[in-house]
Amino acid sequence: MYRKRTHWVPCYLKDTFFAGMTSSQRSESINAFFDTYVNSQTLLPDFVEQYHKAILSRRSQELSKDFATLNTKPVMHLNHPIEIQAGELYTRAIFERFQDELKGSVSLFHNEIGNEESISKYIVGSISTERSVWEHVVYNQNEQRITCTCAMFETNGILCRHAIHIMISNQLVRIPQEYIMHRWTMNAMHRNIGVSHVLLEKNFNSNREQWTTLRSWALRAKFNNVMEWAPESPMVFDEIDTFFSNLMEKHEKDISAKQIKGIEATSRVESSTPPSHTIEKLPQITVRDPLESTKHKGRPRTISRLKSGLEQAQGKKEIKKRTCGRCGQKGHYKSSCTNSLVANPSNN
Repeated sequence: MYRKRTHWVPCYLKDTFFAGMTSSQRSESINAFFDTYVNSQTLLPDFVEQYHKAILSRRSQELSKDFATLNTKPVMHLNHPIEIQAGELYTRAIFERFQDELKGSVSLFHNEIGNEESISKYIVGSISTERSVWEHVVYNQNEQRITCTCAMFETNGILCRHAIHIMISNQLVRIPQEYIMHRWTMNAMHRNIGVSHVLLEKNFNSNREQWTTLRSWALRAKFNNVMEWAPESPMVFDEIDTFFSNLMEKHEKDISAKQIKGIEATSRVESSTPPSHTIEKLPQITVRDPLESTKHKGRPRTISRLKSGLEQAQGKKEIKKRTCGRCGQKGHYKSSCTNSLVANPSNN
């Protein structure tokens, strides 16, 4: 095994493309995926049904991701031209991985260790790590080529944060076309897709709703493809404009014809059914002005207000009269007593 280490040790395989997957990762991920549907106790008829459900779930996830890629816009974190370019080209899953590398490149530092004509050599790494473990990056300005010792692009197909850091430091605003793998872009699946290919594809479910969704995506992909050619040729632009104008005009005429036919059919049905009542047969009611003017606001004076239960209960109680403390008579207090006999007891 040691003599064959160049075939299995990762450091010897940095020039080999693995799409970011290890030798056992694929089998482990597939096993984990099917563990949620089947186990060792599953019977054969149940296994077939559960396997079918698992396949439908995986395809549904792929369709959802394709729909998000084609119909949503990615969220930009730095608004750098390189990030905008990657968002327009990559699928959503790959763009998220690229964004992680882009954000990681901001916190890195670099030192130039060599410069020969148009070739510059750097060491790039984090300030918290020793410089002996920093990655070596070589950048060729004339050929727009950049390589890093971590070999992330060679193995995964995505530029590493070290290379992105040097590109931004050299004020590059676009990723060289050489470092954009076609398999990670939206055009890899949707550029040359056709409606007839989708309809004849046997791997998808044969229900009408899914066919309609796939056909709309295929047409959208074709439309996006044509719109990329239109700005380059005025003749193509005029041809597209004429085609869509004629299509819309024809569609509007078809809709108008259907509406007219519907109105005529409705009028024929109404005319064939005799009405049960007419205006002439209904009794006529004459409404005239009142003979005397009436008040419209306020309560009539002739009607007394209804008393509440509490007011009625209080009215039944006997009113307590005042009692004088001097003469003992009711109706006044001691301070207002006018009884002279009691008020001047010395005269007695």
